[in-house]
Amino acid sequence: MKRFFLSLVAISMCFCLTSKAQTAITPVQGTQGDNKLDKLGYGCDVTAKYLDSKSTLMQVIDVEGLQKLDPTNIFNVKMSESTTKYFVGEDAISYTSKFGVSVKASASIPTEAGLFSAEVTSDYSSSRTVSSKYSYATCEKYVTIKHLKIQPQPQMLCDHLTSSFKKDLSSLSMDDIVLKYGTHVYTDIFLGGKLHVNYRAVVNSSTKSESVSAGLSLGLQGLCSFSSTVTNATELAKQNSEQSMNYATVGGNPGCDISGEYVIGSPFKININTWSQTVTEKSMQLIDVANGSIVPIYEFVSDPVKKDLLIKAVQKYIASRGITLEMEKLQLHRYYNGKSGDHFYTTNWSELGGGKGDYKYEGVAGFVLPANSPAANSVPLHRYYNGKSGDHFYTTNWNELGGGKGDYKYEGVACKIYSVENIAKTAKLYRYYNGKSGDHFYTTNWDELGNGKGGYKYEGVAGYIFTTAN
Repeated sequence: MKRFFLSLVAISMCFCLTSKAQTAITPVQGTQGDNKLDKLGYGCDVTAKYLDSKSTLMQVIDVEGLQKLDPTNIFNVKMSESTTKYFVGEDAISYTSKFGVSVKASASIPTEAGLFSAEVTSDYSSSRTVSSKYSYATCEKYVTIKHLKIQPQPQMLCDHLTSSFKKDLSSLSMDDIVLKYGTHVYTDIFLGGKLHVNYRAVVNSSTKSESVSAGLSLGLQGLCSFSSTVTNATELAKQNSEQSMNYATVGGNPGCDISGEYVIGSPFKININTWSQTVTEKSMQLIDVANGSIVPIYEFVSDPVKKDLLIKAVQKYIASRGITLEMEKLQLHRYYNGKSGDHFYTTNWSELGGGKGDYKYEGVAGFVLPANSPAANSVPLHRYYNGKSGDHFYTTNWNELGGGKGDYKYEGVACKIYSVENIAKTAKLYRYYNGKSGDHFYTTNWDELGNGKGGYKYEGVAGYIFTTAN
């Protein structure tokens, strides 16, 4: 999904939080910077929430010494800039990967390895297995007060480490180094303040990214009276369900901070003016980083043996905090029209419910994947309708009828099913055709028609679907 950067003209906010040094402990949580060079050169945990204060650990780079050696080693500029970033994902993994753009690319640590997984596990789930039915969107609105950057490249900084980090490299295990200093290091940071808003929903649409973006946009309108950035947001978000939104300010006087949960559509609004007036250069906090500037901690270690051990420790740590998607399963409802002889299948209960017109409900034929499921080896099950014979036809083979052929009109993707049979708890979906009634019939129960019965001819396996919801 695209990551948008939009200027904010109508919003005048200044933000950040006073930071203090913290004594080293193992493991360390929530170390703050020094309010001069702040968190520049500090270690961080990239499996924690994105740029959260608790993700900053102990200092790795001696930035003060670098600056004394040559003031140009540290880029230090005051600024006043308002921007917005959006992070949007169709599911938990695609969502958290959007934050990964801030991390320096490394073959040792792929961006999909579990970076910033706490964005999902801390707010929405106590488990590292997350349902694929949820889509996510985050809006961060910034006012930037200062930009700090370490100018020398990582390989030039191996001789400019803090005394504590050098000492610990010699005495601690690499696993303990990761716990104490983190997995990566901040090298290019922006200080100021921000409003952070998270939105989650179940999106019953093939355009998940657009719809969850629309839901966030409408929520921001209701919560903060911000103008919508999504065209046709109301239409796009109308099928969103199980919506939730939470918000928090970062920076300013602690007594004036704003945080909470917003019920979509409620008249409640927040006013950030009082809080924003308390934000000054003395109370600023880390709010953003440059793309690719969160550098793996092992890049600052020159000893090849220790570096290799630290790479393995970082890999193990991040892998242990990764998330797994649990594929959403939908009931495939089966109906029969005794008048036309048509069998009809749908995942949408609202189409016929317990039966409508001449259609009688026959139960659940099996369990399938949503039309927009990213599951490997899943393929679209296309749905067609023949108005002349009254037959509904389903196939994974687009070449059979394409966009429609003969009297068959294309009605879209009914769902996704598997194209291979080695998926756990799936069964063959058998396909039959009755030339007399013109009906196509599908079932996982071979005993219903076997090789053919009562005018129905067996046409083979249409695909593979789940037999249970679990």
